[in-house]
Amino acid sequence: MNNKKKSHIRKPSIPLTVLLLIFVVSGPAVAVDGVDTWQPFSTAPAGEWGGLISGEYEIRTVDDANDVAIRRVLTKLGWTPSSFMALWIEGGVASLEIERDDKHMQGDFGFAGGAGITLSPSNLRFLSLAPFASGRLMMFISKAGGEWSESRLRLVTVRSRFEWWEGCAQFGISSIIGRNLFFGGLAVRGISQVEDRLTRVNNTPACETYTYSSGLEPGLVAGMHVSLASRFNAWIVVEGYQEGVRFTVSAGQWGKP
Repeated sequence: MNNKKKSHIRKPSIPLTVLLLIFVVSGPAVAVDGVDTWQPFSTAPAGEWGGLISGEYEIRTVDDANDVAIRRVLTKLGWTPSSFMALWIEGGVASLEIERDDKHMQGDFGFAGGAGITLSPSNLRFLSLAPFASGRLMMFISKAGGEWSESRLRLVTVRSRFEWWEGCAQFGISSIIGRNLFFGGLAVRGISQVEDRLTRVNNTPACETYTYSSGLEPGLVAGMHVSLASRFNAWIVVEGYQEGVRFTVSAGQWGKP
């Protein structure tokens, strides 16, 4: 009989709430300004500042042995100086959930931050299509731990501190249809992780440091942006890479209320 590994981490799926949000924000158009100068991942149209509250959920594998789920809640502040460029910084909290050798570890929320840029030359727009290139650098810190009895005489306790760095880039085409901006294309990313692990076996401690680097992972990205009344807006983005997938839902406002 084959024993299958039981994971506490859910496999990737598009949540029902995301599908409902797409249905709601894709309804009848409303009068909004600057809809034709939005860029992928930007917080505001050209010449404006904007802010977003963003929730991210990602699931991936590390070293083909560990299943990792990542949750981020971020506040994003950005400026779009022209129809060619958008800039932003972000900060908030993130946590890890890890499935390692049939052992489950739930991480605490720790600091998360990042910055990004999108370049999209609107003067090259043709038939409502425009090329774009976007880059993002982000990091977070999370602590995780667990305790297991491997036998009557062996109690193992693990406490780890993770420092996670990630850089990603996307290249593709965007299109404005009504009040909505749709975009998609190719993506690539690299991840670097440092884990400081304290292991106690029957109260005997041992400290070790583990590092992981993913190299460059190819992927795809797709998303949509909707301009709403009173300068509110919403984003839905899905990124799929060689070792994982990430869902992002954001909402916020640009300019003065």
